[in-house]
Amino acid sequence: MQWRNQDALVRIRKSVVNHKQALAEQMAQREAFKPEDDKHIPLCQEEFKGVGGFAGSNSTK
Repeated sequence: MQWRNQDALVRIRKSVVNHKQALAEQMAQREAFKPEDDKHIPLCQEEFKGVGGFAGSNSTK
C-alpha cells in the first residue's frame, strides 16, 4: 500500500513539474513575440467627426 501511495505521489509531482515548465516556456514565447513598442494601436477610429451622438444630428432646425 505504501509503495502505491509513493508511486502516485511521484506521478503527481512529475505532472506538476511538467505543467510548471510548460507554463514557463509559454510565457517565454509570449515575451519573445511581444512587439518591441507597446504603443496603443486602436482597433477602431477613436475620434468621431461631427456631432449628433448615436442617432445623428438633428436635421429639423
